[in-house]
Amino acid sequence: MHGIDTNQCSEMPFYCKDEAAPEKDEAASEFLFFNELVRKERQSQRNRQRQQHPFRVNWEFCIDRIGGRIRTEYIFRGPKRLPDGYVAEGQPNPKVSRVYLAVNGKSVASFEYVGSYCRYNVAARDTYRDGELITMSVNDEQSLRLSTDLDMTIPHILFLDNETGRYIPGNKIGKEASVLLIPEGWRVEDDKGLPTTDCSYSDTQVRVMDIPADFADEIVVTSEVDGSITFGPKRPLYWTELSAPVSGLVNIKECVYEAESCRFKLCYDTEDGENGHITITNRVEYRGMREREWHQTAPYGKFYARAIAGNGCFVVPANHQRRPFVNIGNRDDLTISVVEAYDDTCRIKVAWKHGTVSAPDGESVYGIDNLWEFRKNDATRNGIRFTLTPHGCRQNRFDITVKAPFRTFAILDKTLNKDIEVASGSLVPYSDLDKYQYRIVGVNVRFSFGPHDRRLLWQDDRGQLCMDYLDSDTGDVVRSEKIPYEGSLPILFGSRDEVKRLLERTSRNMYDAKVPVSFRYANGRRLDFTIKEMPYRVEHRTDGTLTITANGEAANYRANLKLLKLDDPKMPAETVNWLGSYDGYVLPETVRSWGKVLVAGSDRGRVCPALIDPARPLSDEDRADIRMTAMAEISNSLQNARLGDETWQRIIGWFDTAQKEDIPASSLLDLVCVGNSATALLCLAFRLYCDDERDKVELAESLKAFSDDLAFSWYWLRSNLDGLYLTLTQYMDVNNNAAKALFVQWAMCQDNLSQYLMMLGDETQYIEAMAGQCLPCVIEEFTGWMKSLCVDSLCETYGGAAANDFFREVAEGIVNNNAAHIHNDADFENVRLENQNDIESHEAREFFNRYADDHLPVNINWLIQRANAVKAQLNGELDLFAQTDEIRRSITYCAKSYNEQFIHVLNNKLNRR
Repeated sequence: MHGIDTNQCSEMPFYCKDEAAPEKDEAASEFLFFNELVRKERQSQRNRQRQQHPFRVNWEFCIDRIGGRIRTEYIFRGPKRLPDGYVAEGQPNPKVSRVYLAVNGKSVASFEYVGSYCRYNVAARDTYRDGELITMSVNDEQSLRLSTDLDMTIPHILFLDNETGRYIPGNKIGKEASVLLIPEGWRVEDDKGLPTTDCSYSDTQVRVMDIPADFADEIVVTSEVDGSITFGPKRPLYWTELSAPVSGLVNIKECVYEAESCRFKLCYDTEDGENGHITITNRVEYRGMREREWHQTAPYGKFYARAIAGNGCFVVPANHQRRPFVNIGNRDDLTISVVEAYDDTCRIKVAWKHGTVSAPDGESVYGIDNLWEFRKNDATRNGIRFTLTPHGCRQNRFDITVKAPFRTFAILDKTLNKDIEVASGSLVPYSDLDKYQYRIVGVNVRFSFGPHDRRLLWQDDRGQLCMDYLDSDTGDVVRSEKIPYEGSLPILFGSRDEVKRLLERTSRNMYDAKVPVSFRYANGRRLDFTIKEMPYRVEHRTDGTLTITANGEAANYRANLKLLKLDDPKMPAETVNWLGSYDGYVLPETVRSWGKVLVAGSDRGRVCPALIDPARPLSDEDRADIRMTAMAEISNSLQNARLGDETWQRIIGWFDTAQKEDIPASSLLDLVCVGNSATALLCLAFRLYCDDERDKVELAESLKAFSDDLAFSWYWLRSNLDGLYLTLTQYMDVNNNAAKALFVQWAMCQDNLSQYLMMLGDETQYIEAMAGQCLPCVIEEFTGWMKSLCVDSLCETYGGAAANDFFREVAEGIVNNNAAHIHNDADFENVRLENQNDIESHEAREFFNRYADDHLPVNINWLIQRANAVKAQLNGELDLFAQTDEIRRSITYCAKSYNEQFIHVLNNKLNRR
């Protein structure tokens, strides 16, 4: 393995000549084979682990030895594609799934998966404060998929990340410089002469022991309560994780549990840094809040739990000491109801079957058990505290915080971890919708967004809201649903995708897309704001600093910015922080030699990416000239480029950077030029497809997101799939490294592997096998994969609703150029088409009028025009890729909004040719 890891043939346990040497032999081919075999096996192991546990929370430690302080951040990461059966084991994932991340019960981020795929990076990070509980749930499930906190009452082993200078949990003793954090209550048996520093973490005193990278011994630390832990090279660390149903009480802020339903996992870390998990169902022990003995059953109230390792090693309890669990019994054993809600007072009833309830800040209502009245001044951070004490076990008592139900209406901006009320005229970034919350208690509200009209009715007896969906013409109730009185703003809109659809309706470009929102409540009062895809702009000031504006005025934007070198996508992004002394951002000296720089926000969609020259501010005319010149140069280089050469390495680099940094592809000129050429798009897709390390399903979803950014659909390439071999081979050089890597991947799947690998040493044999066997086989497979992508693209809708089997079969006929006439007419009578005639430019209107059918109503003709334009594209009579962004977006909006009608009409139009 050392030979493979170091890529050194000489380190192999058998003779292997360097494959890069001019002379080739069978041993060199064997080295290629073993390299590929090990890579695939390691990838397979990682994939299996990620399938089982796709979401993770990790920690970063900043240790200030001079100041004697330790600070931490949590880092949440998840996959862009949900594993099959993740939401419900053994069943297909729902069309739309939403993953919620919360800190102490308060939502801090959510990620929407449409068709099991999230088009944005699934990641979040923030400062972690001692005692915070980080949880993750899916959809409206009562069970938590992830629940963790950072327990600093036990020792931690960390290793140094040389890139960031921070420390990360994990055992790399003997490989990397490490530190051992030893909190109060633990002692070291033998410090081995290693230096230590006294630091503080919140209220905990911690000794920091520095361990050099070449340390090969072991360190034992002991606690009188929990026993001993041994740290050393190759010593696995064990801990407990929870997977359990929550109570389902939406009106309280804390997580409480049904202990009998809890399931725990014994977890451990492996040598390669991956975590292993063993599901435990019965080997678990519990103890109460202040007990010292562990038992087989959990008490009511506060308790601790830990899995039992078969080898007798120490196992860290789940949420140990700093945050015990709370066992309420069964869900129905604890009842909470809002009896009355007024401006300054409210009445709440709380009863618990297994103990007594008290309300330190409330006044008991005479003659009624478990009912209290509260004044607004009694609430702390919009919460009302109750104390629950189990019968006969006072030490396990616990507090719950009921969300204060005083009569109120507020839309709150929580992007800065503060409750800031949104004022009329505000701009709300689409990407931040989940960080805005509504709080509506005791009032009825009417609100609209885009063409939609809805009503919220307060239900006093249930302490929740009834949301009515109204017909925008008649005002009649179409349907209703119950929602909590406090929650994430997208709940009011039904889904983020509906807002996304309305943004795309604006059609011209996503930078100016907007959706107006209006709330009316309490005797004519109203709140109006606008949701925008990219509400913020970068301004490069004459003093060389950057500031952020919205609607031409300074914006209250304090998040980090990313700087990318425009001619080198492999250069890591430089992060710059907002500086109060400059009221803006200062460009680091390191970027001043970069030439042109792309500035983007740290979160996708909030800041419109901008081109700057560190040497001087650019005018709009300067940017237009630079854009025109650069696009001409890129387009010219694409015509002469060969797959795998410098041009395509740069393009693939920008594709990956756009994915990694959440930058819209439409802001990167290399990708814009690719998106304007059918041939370049095929080359891009083929080059990515040939990368064996890319998951093909995830790649297809990435390419669909890429097409959304650049306003095209992959099925527009149908006619280009014929003769694909000739198209692709004219842009290939079979002697470059990319082509040879493709040949090796293909050879690995053949029966006579060694024979093909030996051909790499004979140019004539290699070219014959490459042109006559490898490429025809790979391109045939790619063509089939591309046709599947085209069908998926044609069937794509907002909200992830998949076309039914009939229309998917029709779409397959269209893509395979054998459309069959559908006799029944498309259903227009029962569908209200939200056309764009009111917002189209004169240029777009003139273009689509050329594709209108005579004697049809304007509303129906709107869809017919776009289907006719696509028909012309598929028949080779029109190049949609050469049209404006507005025209292209209008077609994709129409096809995704009214998918079945569009497929139906397009199919019959093609059948009449």
